Amino acid sequence: MKRSLYKVFCIATFVAAAMCVVSCSEKEPEATVEPKFPEMVIRNDIKPGEKITLNFTPNMDWTVSIPEESFEWFKILDGKFEEQSVSGKASRLPQRIVIATASNKSFSLRSCKVSLTMGGQTKEIASYTIEAEARVLEVYPATYTYPKYLPNLPKV
Repeated sequence: MKRSLYKVFCIATFVAAAMCVVSCSEKEPEATVEPKFPEMVIRNDIKPGEKITLNFTPNMDWTVSIPEESFEWFKILDGKFEEQSVSGKASRLPQRIVIATASNKSFSLRSCKVSLTMGGQTKEIASYTIEAEARVLEVYPATYTYPKYLPNLPKV
């Protein structure tokens, strides 16, 4: 009986020591995924009322947004709705975002920086500028002819 108790005690000690060794071993570091942002797109020749297509392939959940100060002139189309930001899931397929511009013309340049947020990081991925309407000033030469009934006035 003593001998079998001794064997059980030895086995239990061996199992406890093995568990301590396994629990103390180093864990492999978890692989962290970094967001892959697309190259910056710059267009300075946007016509008023034009629709712009922005394509990117997100490797993480994403949000595309337009700053509030640019929302009067630039809007993200989400189906029938005009939004300031849209979101989606990670995908291996390219995502297509359509941005509509205001159709009214302006004498000022209107610009917008489109931002993409993935994995807690935000980066500008596009910069668009609507062309300003040209100001035109036409000048016509004019001559003045003095009437005949005022002959004493000096001619200039």
